[in-house]
Amino acid sequence: MNEWTVLAIHYGTAQRPVSDLILETNDIHDRPSQIDYFVWLIRLEDRLILVDTGFEAGEGAARGRTLLIHPVAAL
Repeated sequence: MNEWTVLAIHYGTAQRPVSDLILETNDIHDRPSQIDYFVWLIRLEDRLILVDTGFEAGEGAARGRTLLIHPVAAL
């Protein structure tokens, strides 16, 4: 039986108020929270499927995100 392997590759992060991350109204106790960004690589023998291509450094900076490693370099 062939088995798929799924790799979660962490490549970026950002600090955001919790209200930016959920669909609820602002809370007076709102505080910064971390959101992490991943690309996913799914593998079965010689078959590879890349899910999400990530973001570039410039795009990430414009959106307040920190690029830890370029997704292509991480792969």
